[in-house]
Amino acid sequence: MKDLPQFPSFWGWISQQHMRVPTSDPSGPKEPRQPRAPRAPRVTVSNYGPTTVQGVIDRFYTPADEYGDKSGRRPRCVLILLMVGLLGISTGTIMLLTDPYNTLFQWKATFAEGGEMFGLWEKPQIELYLRVWLWNVTNREEFLAGREKLRVQEVGPYTYRELFTHENVKFNENGTMTSTPTHPLVWVPEKSEGRSENDTLILPNIALLSITNVMADASLFTRMGVNILVRQTESQPLVEMTAREFMFGYESPLVTLGNKFMPSWIMFDKLGLIDRVSLSAAASRRM
Repeated sequence: MKDLPQFPSFWGWISQQHMRVPTSDPSGPKEPRQPRAPRAPRVTVSNYGPTTVQGVIDRFYTPADEYGDKSGRRPRCVLILLMVGLLGISTGTIMLLTDPYNTLFQWKATFAEGGEMFGLWEKPQIELYLRVWLWNVTNREEFLAGREKLRVQEVGPYTYRELFTHENVKFNENGTMTSTPTHPLVWVPEKSEGRSENDTLILPNIALLSITNVMADASLFTRMGVNILVRQTESQPLVEMTAREFMFGYESPLVTLGNKFMPSWIMFDKLGLIDRVSLSAAASRRM
């Protein structure tokens, strides 16, 4: 007889098996069931035999043949476990007694000698560069004679690296701090685009221009005395000098006389544009 198609029964749905139902003779021969694949045993302690359990235990002990019997066996990693335990106890004790978070915070944030913030403030770890452009007068004779207007040529850059530091740091008893900032400049030729400190230029005479500006509102007799002094020293409003002299100081008869006869007012014998600015910034400060 022709068999009907397979369909799952309730028990077959549970056991994941199907059965064949004959069409006419229920007592006829039945097809043998396919053997069920064996299931993997559950992993429990009872599944391990004596050999397996002994193998797991042997991992933590030295081999028995080293001592002849099992009575003298000792754990293989006892020393390591003891060291780890002692290290953990020591670390916990140190953290409990020293409070590392507060110690690290004070070292990072406290502004005092030896602190990280103090070190960054005393010697900043940044690169500061000073770039200077100068105006070279190209028609000095014609301009002084009144025949032409002033013509200038931009020259530069002259690049210096500023090594900014704080020196003579002193913590006062009233909670303030006194220090002297310094701004030494180092010539950097590779960033000056081919320029040199020894370039000869025609530049303004800062000393003469400064004196005439200060004496502009003075009395008539004072201005007459200044005019006589300028003529006697043969000072010119436009002078020839190097770029370094203009920035860091050049000799001027007016400045020399002023320093000689009025040292309390003119405390320097040379006058330079950057030199004056650096000295003004290097004055002692209190915080």
